[in-house]
Amino acid sequence: MYKIFKIDGKDYKVEYTIEAALYEECTEAVMNFMVDSSTAADAKDMKMLIKNMSNVPQITLTLFYAGLLEHHGPSSGDGSVANLADAKRLATQYFRENPDVEDANFYGLLNTLIGQMREDGFFKQIGLEQMMTSSTSDIKKPQDRKKKITKITAD
Repeated sequence: MYKIFKIDGKDYKVEYTIEAALYEECTEAVMNFMVDSSTAADAKDMKMLIKNMSNVPQITLTLFYAGLLEHHGPSSGDGSVANLADAKRLATQYFRENPDVEDANFYGLLNTLIGQMREDGFFKQIGLEQMMTSSTSDIKKPQDRKKKITKITAD
C-alpha cells in the first residue's frame, strides 16, 4: 500500500515497490544508514553517529524520491516528479505546509519512509530478508565444542 502526502493541494503517493527497488541509490542509502547506525550504536562511537546523522537530509531526500517514482516518476508514473530536484522541492513544501506535524523534518520523514518501506515489503522485494535468513543459516557452529568420539575396533 502507499502513503499519501498532501503537498500544495495535491496528493502524492509514496510507495516502495519495483521502481524504488530499481533505484540503486535508494537501496544503497537505506542499507548504509541502517548498518552505520547499528555499528555506531554497538560501538558507542559518537563520531560515527554524528556523521550518520549529518547524512539524514540527503538520505531522506533519496528515499522520498524513490518512493515517489512508482506513481509520479517519469517512466511509470504521471511524470510530475522527474528528478531529485522535484522531490527536494516537494519535501521543502511539505515541511513548510506542516510545521506542527511530527514527520515534517528530515529525521521524522526518514522514519516515516522506512516504516512505509517495511509496510510495502521493500526489504523482501530487494532480497534483503532472504539474504539475512540464508546468511545466518550458513553460519557453521564451532566444531571444537563437540564431544570427541573415539572409535573402538576389534583387532
